[in-house]
Amino acid sequence: MRLRDAAAWLLIPAAIAVAACAGPAAKSAAPITGRPTPDSTLPAGSNILSSAAVAPECTTSDLSATLGRADTDGDTTTLQLVFTDSGSRTCTMQGFPGVSYADGPDGDPVGPPADRDGATAPQVTLTPGGFAQSRLRVVDYSSVPADECDPVDVTGLRIYPPDDARTMFVTLRNQQTCSGKVILLGIGSIQPRG
Repeated sequence: MRLRDAAAWLLIPAAIAVAACAGPAAKSAAPITGRPTPDSTLPAGSNILSSAAVAPECTTSDLSATLGRADTDGDTTTLQLVFTDSGSRTCTMQGFPGVSYADGPDGDPVGPPADRDGATAPQVTLTPGGFAQSRLRVVDYSSVPADECDPVDVTGLRIYPPDDARTMFVTLRNQQTCSGKVILLGIGSIQPRG
């Protein structure tokens, strides 16, 4: 066998391997130009990220908190705890805020934190200036037997957005609570404001 024929036999397996990797000859890829269109699709298993970025979770620095409408039924008042996206970016909220009475913006919590009421609702996306809310249940301390409650004055509520250890403070006027272990607050999951 001549050297030229031996070289040809060595090239045949390499040509077959290249053809197998290239896939069917009928399909040829067109060059990619311009921007993707809305109906563009990516091949399965692609590692390219979607152009629609997931919004980050809202933090204390993105939000402000206020108390909305109040409804009283017997010894329980239900208020809307309203969160406003006061930042410049879109962010998301999901879960339960932390709420406790406090003796000032930098003061210690007074009494136990709010119990969680109900199940976790779906995630809420807030655009700048947008709102979300949570139902805050407040039981009147005077409904608690005197031997279980030592009434104390409080100046507001310390609010923790879900998954954030930093707090906000909402001022209350003429408010008292029990300084003991009686739970007088309940908080619902974050909801869209309706």
